[in-house]
Amino acid sequence: FDTPIPDFAALVVMDFEWTADNRRKMLPCVEIIQFPAVVVRFDGRWAPSTVLDEHFDSFVRPRFNPTLTDFSKQLCAISQAEVDAAPELDVVLKSFLAWLQGLGMILPSGAKDERFGRWCFATWSDADIGGTLVSQLATYCIEMPPCFTDWVDLKQLFQRHYKHGPRGGLQRCVEHLGMQFEGRAHNGLVDAHNTARIAAHMARDGFAFSRPTRALDPRTGRMFGSAAPK
Repeated sequence: FDTPIPDFAALVVMDFEWTADNRRKMLPCVEIIQFPAVVVRFDGRWAPSTVLDEHFDSFVRPRFNPTLTDFSKQLCAISQAEVDAAPELDVVLKSFLAWLQGLGMILPSGAKDERFGRWCFATWSDADIGGTLVSQLATYCIEMPPCFTDWVDLKQLFQRHYKHGPRGGLQRCVEHLGMQFEGRAHNGLVDAHNTARIAAHMARDGFAFSRPTRALDPRTGRMFGSAAPK
């Protein structure tokens, strides 16, 4: 018999904000301007689920389109001064990996540390890691850290668990669960925190997080796995 796969001990929930415009395409790629992460624990004293206070958050200075559009500033409430004073993605990524290592979640190589227990990244759709991060790192000629091998699309699992399409965006899904959305929508840290609250609520409702929904082919950078229904 196959050995049962243990549930994840934690999810690292991410929600990037990136350069955008409602009039033109961002070339050669969209670039992350806010890089946040929030941890949800499901194991030990945190069971059945706890959104930890500890988090990571950094603004990021774009290289190819360093001047934010009015559309982007209004949508995300991120100022030009904040991104001008921020480090570029390579520096932010190193700081993020150091943060994960400090939590005992990865090794110095950037691979997941099995001593922590099974864990996975989680996003609200595949766009953050599978789209934006993959594209920007490839354009910048930066190697994808090995911990980003796979992730959970919480939007897909929300629909599967509650039999309710995620219509109306993240805020409506939070409210559908009887909770109040906390903070200003389209701030990356705020959105990551509220997405983490959804994951915690699902765990308390009996959902077991044990498998990623999507993964990356390390040779091509292409996604494979279970895509969300359109």
